[in-house]
This record gives sequence, C-alpha cells and structure tokens, in this order.
Amino acid sequence: MSDVCLPVHVVIPTHIARHLMMVLFGLSRQRVKPASITVSADGINDELEAVVHEGAQRYGLDILYVRRERHKEGRVQQARNNGVRGLLQHIDNPSGRLLILDGDTVPLPQTIEMHGTLGYRHGLVVASRIMLDQERTAALDLAQLEAGTQVLEPTPEDLAEMARQHRKALTHQVLRRFSMTKAHKPKIIGAHFSIDLKLFITINGADEEYLEYGMNDDEIGRRSYLAGGNSIVAIKDIPVMHLYHPPRQATRWRDNPGFERFRRTDLPVYCVHGLDNPLPQNDLQIDLIRGTG
Repeated sequence: MSDVCLPVHVVIPTHIARHLMMVLFGLSRQRVKPASITVSADGINDELEAVVHEGAQRYGLDILYVRRERHKEGRVQQARNNGVRGLLQHIDNPSGRLLILDGDTVPLPQTIEMHGTLGYRHGLVVASRIMLDQERTAALDLAQLEAGTQVLEPTPEDLAEMARQHRKALTHQVLRRFSMTKAHKPKIIGAHFSIDLKLFITINGADEEYLEYGMNDDEIGRRSYLAGGNSIVAIKDIPVMHLYHPPRQATRWRDNPGFERFRRTDLPVYCVHGLDNPLPQNDLQIDLIRGTG
C-alpha cells in the first residue's frame, strides 16, 4: 500500500432519505476525513433536504447539496454527473479520487483512507459491499451507534464472502492482461467504488443515456479501461455495509433497461451525454450546507 493518501471526494447519488443519515454518520467517523462530501439528489423532496441539513449540523460536515426536480424515469447516471458538476464548481484542482457511495451504503472508519492510498496510481479501485438483510438493518440504532454501545462491523461470514468476491475479481484482473475476460472486468459495483477524478473527466463521466437501473456501473468500468485506466482489486480491504431495501434491478442481467445499449460496440469512450452536454434536465440547484466553522 502506498504511503501517499490522495484527497477523496465523496459523491452520494440518491433519491430518498431512508438511510442517508446513517451514511453521513459513517463519513463522520473516518480515520482520514474526505476532501469533500456531495449529496446529489435525483429529485427534490423535503425529507431528503431536512436530512442533509440535519446531518451537516449533527456531524459537523460541510455538504454540497445538488438537486433538481425528478424526471419521470430514474436517472442515476445523471445524478452521479450532477454531483461531480457541483463538485467541480467548488474545488480549484480537479484531482484526487472520486468515491461514489450510494445513499444506503455506510462506510466503515478506514474507507476514505484506503481509497486514498490504494487508489494511488490506479484509475479504478474495485470494491464491493456487504449486503445486510432486512433483520440486520432493522436492528441498527443510530443513537446507539453514535454512543458506541452498538458497533457496525462485518461478521466472519461477511468477511468470507468479501474474500470470495476478491479472489474472483483478481482472476479477472489476471485474465485481463491476456485479453481473456470481458471489457468491463474486473467490474466495479456502483454502490461503492472510486475512480481517478481526472479519468472520470476524460471519459466524460457517466453515460446519461442509461436510464433507470442496470449496466450503470459496467459501462463506466468498460469506458475507463478503454481509456487506458488500470485498476486495483480492494474488495476484502474496504468493506462497507449496504443497508437493506427492496431490489430495483431485474433479476436477470439481460432484463435490465440498459442491456441492449451495453451490447453495442460502436459507442465512444467519451460518451455523448455526460459531464459535458448533459441529457436535457430540469434546472439544477447547488448549495453548500455548512456544518463546521
């Protein structure tokens, strides 16, 4: 692991407030503080805005809050890009790591530090998440976590599953050297991965023509590799906890809305509708919510 710890900019795309306070709690307990935190909402609602404001004050976090009125379809890719658009307006030097963390994924205390160090000289940090079931999620109590009377940590079974996923991704890493695996592997998991911020800009961010869910992560990974980005597998090194919600993606890969688009081989690495030239959207609102100073 490198002794260099790059600045890590966290972007949290979400459309619902359900678990966001828990995510902000996790970010407030980091051994190394994030360089910035951006909440990018795919829609506007009072509950979500209240959580952003309360979380900033409760944990002393400065949060860049980016949002616009929701469109009829989910636009997770645009929410990711909107977060980065807001970020680029508020930082002088667009470098370091961009950590994409879903609004229901709680980082453990080493998360920022590990992305900042393992990401040194790597375009992508391939990570994953521990999927908590409904019972384990319901048992969590934020007040107890804050007081330290309850601890959010992986079980031995969780760690064994992370190790299994890690080995599988390492296999694809080796196969990639010989052009013997798919173009998007080792694959990133959208709930939790980091990418060199300059690489994200180089590929024009996320392809906003992928609507709803499915292939959103695979397409970013594939274009990053095609742009010359390399990766490091860190699944067992950076466990984060994904809180339960009913699944949104189709069970079968080919039944996802973006499947046919992902099959195309004629799409450019620098996507048409991304950071530059966004898919037409409702007016974007960007505010910095101060929690410190």
